[in-house]
Amino acid sequence: MELEMKRKGNLLILKVTGELDHHCADELRRRIDREILRTLVKDVVFDFTELTFMDSAGIGVLMGRYRTVSHLGGTTWFLTEGKTSYFKHVMKILEMAGVFNYIHKCKSLKECGV
Repeated sequence: MELEMKRKGNLLILKVTGELDHHCADELRRRIDREILRTLVKDVVFDFTELTFMDSAGIGVLMGRYRTVSHLGGTTWFLTEGKTSYFKHVMKILEMAGVFNYIHKCKSLKECGV
């Protein structure tokens, strides 16, 4: 799993590539939370478009960061146009879990307000 973080004004873009599973979820949570609280961003965009695997720990990462950002008065976005063949499975998992009842979907960074 790799994490790339980019900040654009009050927006933090979090690009996660590779495999997101229970083995790396705690480290990912800590790194993201540290960045959110350090920079006090308002909005966050999750870019999982190059993810090759995700288990339920990925849902926990998303929902926990959603709560953090919401408490700060911000909005959480999720890019929906995946680049890997596995991405359809990621979207199905997130849809079934009800994640998008809370986190907004967008097709591109521009649609997310970037």
